[in-house]
Amino acid sequence: MIQIQSVKLVEGTDYDSWVQVFESQEAIKMRADAGLKILAYGWNAEKERVFTVAEMDDPQTVQKMMQTPEATAIMAKAGADKSSMEMIPLPNGKPGI
Repeated sequence: MIQIQSVKLVEGTDYDSWVQVFESQEAIKMRADAGLKILAYGWNAEKERVFTVAEMDDPQTVQKMMQTPEATAIMAKAGADKSSMEMIPLPNGKPGI
């Protein structure tokens, strides 16, 4: 399944700082272990949100991973406001053509 995710950054966090944590080996491994592949990501200044487009094997596995203390710690370190996270599933979505 393909999913669009967005999150606000806490005040004082910039996009470059978020990217540094998002691209860390720890975060990459955690996503890979949950079957989550990032297809694209970026910052929308107008909406003041980071957006990701992800492909996943099992949304429930990803949801469980997102609830772990490790994922919560990585999100906090990245400056992501977990309470602002929005997820839009695209059940019939397909990665690139």
